Amino acid sequence: MIAITEITLDAPLEADCNMGPMMHGFMMQCIDTEYATFLHTQNMRPYTQQIYFDAENDCNIWQITTLTQSAYEQIILPLKTRFEHKNILRIINKKTDFCVENIATTFGITYEELSVGRDIKPRSPLKALINLYTPTTFKSAGEYMLYPQIPQILNNLYNRWNSCRPDKVLCEQQQLSEIIDKAKITDYHIQSRRFTVERAYIQGFCGAIKVEIRGTAEQKRIAAALLNYANYAGLGVKTALGMGMCSANLSE
Repeated sequence: MIAITEITLDAPLEADCNMGPMMHGFMMQCIDTEYATFLHTQNMRPYTQQIYFDAENDCNIWQITTLTQSAYEQIILPLKTRFEHKNILRIINKKTDFCVENIATTFGITYEELSVGRDIKPRSPLKALINLYTPTTFKSAGEYMLYPQIPQILNNLYNRWNSCRPDKVLCEQQQLSEIIDKAKITDYHIQSRRFTVERAYIQGFCGAIKVEIRGTAEQKRIAAALLNYANYAGLGVKTALGMGMCSANLSE
């Protein structure tokens, strides 16, 4: 089960994505210590989170997407209990207190629904427009990448999916490799952007990428499921801290 929880905060200051690590630190303080220790041992976290300023409603939104039932129960339920007793969220680094105004959870699409995917036209390529809203990067050979590549995009989503739902594997690695061979980036408009983690920074990129995938209907179904998953799982490294938040819009 995938759940999206939006926590509405007042706006003593306008939040931006670089506050993500601070929000993550607060979250870790609110959950069970044993579960927090477990999370730190995982390469792929079963959640993403980001914070941003909603100019239209003059408020800040802290959005947490849990990718498993366990993550929802271990993260969101303790946060809701915490805010029922005390509706103040203190960010020491910013010397700021946020007032929690509302908490709303939407239980979204299931892995089963994602895996079924859309009706695929046999002869038409699958197309996707991926918008990257917060700094995004992938790690290759120990280095952060400054631009997107198809193998990293699809492998990252594939590994996250299998980590969260090992009982619902979409395909074998060999099948994914064949899909990657039939995919390409057809256009992009990106710019480099830094993401701050404590006193250091990670160089990433934001912008838009257009992807096209050919192949059989089954290959395009699998690709569509993975790209749709990016709407919830994000892309790349450190999505638990707020990097890699994106949307993927599919068409044929």
